[in-house]
Amino acid sequence: MNQLSPSFSLTFRLQIHNKPGMLGKITSAIGELKGDIGAIDLVSAHPGHLIRDITVNVQNSEHGDQIIAQLKTIEGVTVLNVSDQTFLLHLGGKIEVVCKSPLKTRDDLSRAYWKCRTGSRQYRTAGRPPRHGREGNAI
Repeated sequence: MNQLSPSFSLTFRLQIHNKPGMLGKITSAIGELKGDIGAIDLVSAHPGHLIRDITVNVQNSEHGDQIIAQLKTIEGVTVLNVSDQTFLLHLGGKIEVVCKSPLKTRDDLSRAYWKCRTGSRQYRTAGRPPRHGREGNAI
């Protein structure tokens, strides 16, 4: 059996009839399938129903599919959306490269990048002049 992990974390957005015992039925169904509930958030409350986000660590995508299928069988529960939290983290990238010094003009850019004798561009570290080898090329 695979380990439960936040790297396989799903958030289920559920519409739930607003009556006592419904949240217990949902959490019991998830627990019976060995899902690990990490968070339960109330998104909105209405007279007849609640919208809740329930985040669950699962073993893999098949395990998540089993939990979805089980939730769909509970009377008074509608699965509105399922989000893969790891996938959402990766949308748009997760690492950003930021300049330490602002580059506002063409001159700023020329100071940050310099052309060595071979014509290739290399980043010049601020505060450190380039070192030169035997033929004058930067090392």
